[in-house]
Amino acid sequence: MQTGINKLWFFILVSILGSVMLFAGSKHPLAAAPNVPLETPNTMVSGANNATIYKSVIYYYQNPYCPPIGPNATASPADAADPVVIIRQRTTDYERRTLFSRNDPRPAGECNPYAILSNLVVDDDYVYWLDAQGLARIPHTSNADDPIEHVINVPILQAGELVDGGDFVYGTFEGHLFAYNKLTG
Repeated sequence: MQTGINKLWFFILVSILGSVMLFAGSKHPLAAAPNVPLETPNTMVSGANNATIYKSVIYYYQNPYCPPIGPNATASPADAADPVVIIRQRTTDYERRTLFSRNDPRPAGECNPYAILSNLVVDDDYVYWLDAQGLARIPHTSNADDPIEHVINVPILQAGELVDGGDFVYGTFEGHLFAYNKLTG
């Protein structure tokens, strides 16, 4: 008789444990690991300060690195010798072309005084940006040494932002909002 009672208790215990495990598993399924891509991004270029895409072409610029210097120090000639460039690069085959390059003459060890002070805005004909003289533009067909056109001449000391608004380029600089009419100037 004792053996029968032991078997009964064993059966009840196994049934209870099995039921608990079954119900616990159904109420709280294990969370799956998140599906995170393990790919490394393809670096197209290093040193780009800003980029925009227009009709499958990436337009970006590079303001050269200018190390911070103390009152009695100068930048090394290698750090200070680079030009400011605007480059267009196709998204399909990465073919690139320099549209603008400026490297003002200066003593060795001094950083390039020219800088692009905004993002780039691109339309069907031109690439626009702000520099210290105002709103500048070049055509898409420009070559690196072609002159730039300043369509608004206003001294700009701080970085601003541009937006393409169809017939207008809108921009901000130093607390001002402006609109440039592309058709009439």
